[in-house]
Amino acid sequence: TVYVWPTDVPEGGLKASENALGVDLPASALSGQWISPGMYNRTVFQDGRSYNVVIVPDKDYAVNHGNHSIRGGTNAQGIWTPFGPTADRLMAPLLKVGDAQQPISWDAALTIASGVLKHAVTKYGPQGAAFRMYAYQWFENTYSITKLYFKEIGTPNGAIHNRASFGGETTALGDTGLDTWNIAYVDAEKADVVFEVGAGGYENQTVFFTQHVMNHGATLIVQDPRKIMDAAYAEKNGGLHLQLKPGTDAVLLNAIARVIVDNSWQDTTFISQFIIASPADITAQDNWRQQHFGMTFSDYQKMLQKPLYETANAAQFTGVSADQIQKAAALIAKPKANGQRPKTLFMF
Repeated sequence: TVYVWPTDVPEGGLKASENALGVDLPASALSGQWISPGMYNRTVFQDGRSYNVVIVPDKDYAVNHGNHSIRGGTNAQGIWTPFGPTADRLMAPLLKVGDAQQPISWDAALTIASGVLKHAVTKYGPQGAAFRMYAYQWFENTYSITKLYFKEIGTPNGAIHNRASFGGETTALGDTGLDTWNIAYVDAEKADVVFEVGAGGYENQTVFFTQHVMNHGATLIVQDPRKIMDAAYAEKNGGLHLQLKPGTDAVLLNAIARVIVDNSWQDTTFISQFIIASPADITAQDNWRQQHFGMTFSDYQKMLQKPLYETANAAQFTGVSADQIQKAAALIAKPKANGQRPKTLFMF
């Protein structure tokens, strides 16, 4: 909920009848009825007047009920203001001349940019041009950019947001034959085990972690070199912190998979339905990554037999004990006494 009012009008009061929130203040934090310093800012509109701006999480929204993430709770701080760090916002295009960035007109900027693009495409073809763009609100905000580069120029070289190419965020998952998917919050509430691989749920998905992972009964496994809040919560509540050496994630994951496969704990029904079954499946799609990195499950089983993925060797390589590797594998995949498989949610 966004509240905006001029700074030169009388302020409200602490009583519910005296403020826009309609509550008696002070109210409890994370209730959607409390304004923290990070939710407030002051700016100047085009009319020249100074305005207060407050952005408060919606207390009636079904997902967060007034709670907020670290980033979401400071949305107001990103508003331009002449009274703070954002006062130096760019007001005109900049052209690097020598060692300095010089302001130029929009007409000049468009002439230069279009001229450089035309030269690249004329000399090298469409692939001589590449672009990088943001992805927020996706096609609503990026239609003109994608139309220019994909249709008018015809280049395939586009990098979106945090990715090196215009594709999914989980390319290695695609190499197995699975499409990129996402999760519903209720998945975490129903999970027996939540396995975080560098995800940092509390820091990066605060609402999801605090309201849908914590206190819903799932055992938490955290694979992270850092002793983050998630790791502390996991250890305090019967979970595991796999505090590996930086850069050894793949070895640790394969070592855990080795334990699962050696004990025949894998979900064979899922594998037969969704995972690449034959070499012909690898080449069936025009997907260079899958053709280069993809393998059948039987090939993956053979790869896991490399000495590096034995628990003792993997423990020495990653810094995670063999006992923790075994425990992680059992939590993730070992069937329960009644034969049911654990419901494990992976976050990465």
